[in-house]
Amino acid sequence: MDNKRLLLALGLSMVVIVGYYLFMPKPAPTLPKAIETAQPNPAQTPPVDSGDSQVLDIGSLVEQEQTQKTSSATVLPPVETDRSDIEERTITLDSDLFTATFSNKGAALTSFVLKHYRDEKKQPLDLISERSRQSTLYPLHFFPFGNDPIFHYINSQKFVYAGESTIKLADGKATLVFEFANIEKNLKVQKSFTFNAGTYLIDLSFSIIKEGISIANIPVVFGPGLESNFEAGQSQIQTLKIAAFNGTNIKKIDITRKKIEADPQGRIEKKREALGSGQLWTAFETVFFASIFRTDVNDDPYYFLIRSVGAETSATPYRYLVVASPRQMFLGPKDDHILTTISSQFPQANRLVEYGDWIGWIVRFFLRSLLKINELIGNFGWSIIILTLFLKLILFLPTYSSSKSMAKMQAVQPKIKAIRNKYKNVRDMEQRRRMNQEIMELYKSEKINPAGGCLPLLIQLPVFFAFWRMLTLSISLRQQPWIFWITDLSKKDPIYLLPILGTLTQFILQKMTPSGADDTQKKMMYLMPFLMLFIFLNLPSGVNLYFAFSNVLQIAQQKLINDKIYKERKQEDRQKRILKKKGRG
Repeated sequence: MDNKRLLLALGLSMVVIVGYYLFMPKPAPTLPKAIETAQPNPAQTPPVDSGDSQVLDIGSLVEQEQTQKTSSATVLPPVETDRSDIEERTITLDSDLFTATFSNKGAALTSFVLKHYRDEKKQPLDLISERSRQSTLYPLHFFPFGNDPIFHYINSQKFVYAGESTIKLADGKATLVFEFANIEKNLKVQKSFTFNAGTYLIDLSFSIIKEGISIANIPVVFGPGLESNFEAGQSQIQTLKIAAFNGTNIKKIDITRKKIEADPQGRIEKKREALGSGQLWTAFETVFFASIFRTDVNDDPYYFLIRSVGAETSATPYRYLVVASPRQMFLGPKDDHILTTISSQFPQANRLVEYGDWIGWIVRFFLRSLLKINELIGNFGWSIIILTLFLKLILFLPTYSSSKSMAKMQAVQPKIKAIRNKYKNVRDMEQRRRMNQEIMELYKSEKINPAGGCLPLLIQLPVFFAFWRMLTLSISLRQQPWIFWITDLSKKDPIYLLPILGTLTQFILQKMTPSGADDTQKKMMYLMPFLMLFIFLNLPSGVNLYFAFSNVLQIAQQKLINDKIYKERKQEDRQKRILKKKGRG
């Protein structure tokens, strides 16, 4: 195959692959020190129903068919005693990893503050969305189907909680039990949450006995988002996805791109999509955080989008994951090591971090190396630079081989052009065969491998993509500063200096690299860096730092290679002249 066509195809393929990875329906890291902050004040915790005029009552809007299933045909004795509280209370559980706050109104999770991570305002990160109180529907509420108000009714009731209002979990486990009973409705409800020290896992148990019959497949909700703030440009919430794992494959749905449909009555817009039965676990995730639920494989989890027509507070849809009677939940960071440690409860949960199946092992190797370097350096920006330098040293020989082959190809281009001019009618198969045969004989006499310039570059592509995925998806880079204006390596460069520098250095490198392409193809290749600029503008700063510094190293390396190749070529030409003179003599 013609080397210049290989080069052109390689360049264009890189643009296509980079675009695909960006826009497709898309050891152990050491935890940072816990953020020193005062314990949450229960009085500051927003109640489930604030009484604000902006509150949107989701339960009054949702109308859809839902068949309730019973777990037993046995009718239990009627409720004999009412159990409810007279006022709304907050219950706080504090562990080394997080502080969880519940409201006894509906026994819902109203706050889940992580101690090792901050939000965009540099405050302790709350994984419970601020929009929950606007919708009166918090995580671990029951999803309120409009055609049967029982779940909506339960969510509005004040459960009895008999334990301490503040619990400190240093070791072992702690269980929070909420109970509600109503004689008139012959209704009894219990919610139980068990926390284990040193983990983000929470054991769940839900029970509803209505008119003596135990209800199965209780719809438990999580949403309407994940993380507490929605600041523009926040990299970790650019997408909100639903993931489901069936034991073999992970199905992912980007629900931020899903269009919702108008309700015939004109009051709301909504969309419901089932994920299918047979799922071992289902997750609600952003780039860096996730809530994962373990359910029965026969259940059918789904997501639900709803927006009230004309409501100012619902310009953005409320997005929910609904699972049936989940038995366990993970709520925390998408850290590859942490997710690996819960594989017995959530098999292959670390695949939520989309490192890729075929280059995932390379990504994890780079991540371990980066973390080791950072332990010594203490700055992830400089650690990226050092790791990039090591990679360039390791890849020097393949790069040198590639450049040398391209230089030889460039030197024989006049001879190749002469052969092609000799066979002008390339549509004639016989002439084409002879032309290719002469070109191959020329390659053989000049000791040139036509693919020699491209194959070493292809070897480097997995390295590039693995490095890219590590810097884009690893939570270890989240909110890590480098210098001056780069305060978060997981977010884009605010002044676009790094992507511009990467483009300019790539252009210089393109000019320095020997090529056998003709003038038209060279011009196309020179345009590539500027086309890639539009792709790199909004990539994380860590990726652009790697790209720009890698190009700077490559320029220095290419200068050395070019000088060496130039000297070798002069020596070869001198030897040819000497041999030619001897032949004449």
